[in-house]
Amino acid sequence: MRLQSVKYIFDETVKTVKRFPLATAFCAAAAAERFYMLNRASGRDSLIPVQSLIIGAVLFYVIKLFSENIPAPSRIKPWHINLAGAVFMALLYYYSSSLINLDYAILYTQCLSAALLSATFAGFIANGGGDGLPMWHFTRRLATRCFVSAIYTAVLFAGISLAFKSVTLLFSVKISYKIYTDVWIFAAFIFWPIHFMNATPRAGDLKNEAQIYPLWIKLFTQSMLIPLSGLYFIILYVYLGKILITCQWPSGLVGNLTVSASLLCLLTFLLLYPATMEDGNGWIKTYSRIFCAAALPLILMLFMSLYKRIAQYGLTEPRYLTVMLGLWLAGIFLYFILSKNPDIKKVPVSLSALLILSTVGPWSARSLSLHSQRARLACLLSENGMLANRKAVKASVEPDKEKEKQLSATLDYIIKTHGPDKLALYFPSDMPAIKNYSAREKTQTQTQDFTNFLGIEYIGKWGIKNRRPVFLEADKSGVDIKGYDKAVRFSAVSRAAGFSADNGTYEVLSSGKAGLLEIKRGRNKVCETDIKNILETAKKENGDLQSVPQEKLCSSYEDKNVSLKICFDRINVNFNKNDIPEFGSGSGLLLIREKNR
Repeated sequence: MRLQSVKYIFDETVKTVKRFPLATAFCAAAAAERFYMLNRASGRDSLIPVQSLIIGAVLFYVIKLFSENIPAPSRIKPWHINLAGAVFMALLYYYSSSLINLDYAILYTQCLSAALLSATFAGFIANGGGDGLPMWHFTRRLATRCFVSAIYTAVLFAGISLAFKSVTLLFSVKISYKIYTDVWIFAAFIFWPIHFMNATPRAGDLKNEAQIYPLWIKLFTQSMLIPLSGLYFIILYVYLGKILITCQWPSGLVGNLTVSASLLCLLTFLLLYPATMEDGNGWIKTYSRIFCAAALPLILMLFMSLYKRIAQYGLTEPRYLTVMLGLWLAGIFLYFILSKNPDIKKVPVSLSALLILSTVGPWSARSLSLHSQRARLACLLSENGMLANRKAVKASVEPDKEKEKQLSATLDYIIKTHGPDKLALYFPSDMPAIKNYSAREKTQTQTQDFTNFLGIEYIGKWGIKNRRPVFLEADKSGVDIKGYDKAVRFSAVSRAAGFSADNGTYEVLSSGKAGLLEIKRGRNKVCETDIKNILETAKKENGDLQSVPQEKLCSSYEDKNVSLKICFDRINVNFNKNDIPEFGSGSGLLLIREKNR
């Protein structure tokens, strides 16, 4: 068997680009954006542009699949659909650019999931009608190709990386670590999409093409997925029995387990769908109806669990999506139970439509969760005497720690998910946290501004009574590097974080003593840095602000062998009841000058 020539690979690449030009262009733009963002000298990295470009690549891939199957005599032209897609992407980017990262992550997941689901049926919905068998084989081939392309991509990246590493070891050539990042960007954003799209079948060809149902899928489903589905259902039914006997509300964990088991049941049915059309496989439809009926009481238990959580803590985007998914699963299972010949195209079409509807309008996940959390905040403020004329006021009596923690958590959620400007409904609009709000900066300090206004203590998610968290971040003023030979980045937590510096290895780690960090070279301790002094120096200059001059977050050490200067970019510390700092995490630069070289 002869090897494929370079010309063949080039021709196939050109063919793929010609068939999917806009999808390829968006992939190339995403790669260029990553190249630029990861190789620039400074500045914060935002994932919003690359995530939007990824959605655009999938969207125009779907549009092409749809356009290829538009009936010939039609007023709708391919360029009409491409124009609509471009307008949608412009609106999506404009909308998402005003959101902070966490909020956009939810929106990104919704849009990307809807686009990926649309790829399964886009080529079969233009003409309508027909059974779902061609769509099933189309989806199977896409999934198989996706897996194969991932393996090719991993091998390509590993092979090129090993080649660079070999050059480094054999010829003592220093190669920047950024080259490995660049190789991965090329492999993930250019090679993988083209390799995947190259094998995309034309939906029209599958409608008249005889397809063979892979035996391994049937064996895998029968021997693995069906027993596992049964096992999970038995466990959940035993738990349901416990709830009925003890008259206790189900825990929050049961929601995720119920959704997972129900999706596994649905996946099992979909994988066996072609076998239902074969003689002698009538048991599959019976099995499907039994499992669908068995899933309905479990979904009811899911709603009971969600009701308890929402009543206690309000609606959030994840809970909204879980409710939506539960309703969709109940509807799909009822459809499979009542329909004699269910059409599997309704599965991705209905879920994709729901995901799109949940992103826009007053009924969207964002709108309803914000309304719910602001209502919960108003209720907490009112219960603790901190609400007058629908405006927040300072507490006359300090609430207990549990109430402070609930208020802190609610403020945290609104600020980090929707932005502090959404709190202007209850707080003065001229507050610095609202007036100087930046959509790219969401920190614990912003929440502390609001708790300080209320006269209560901020207690984080993992906060403990009598502990005061402090987060400091250096500004962009920089540090004095005069007299040092090299600068090495470090990231330290409670355990050691080591890195190489020429002929030795320096480590920055917690010393085990309250308020002290240790700098080691090899097994030898070089010095200890008192981070309490750093924090106190910073506070003298800036009060309790989050951003301080970086020079104030530095500590120096010198002996006859080495001069060191540790400069934090950011540091997270908890002060205990004795006001002693306990190191949590930190990152920055270690400046080094070795005197005996």
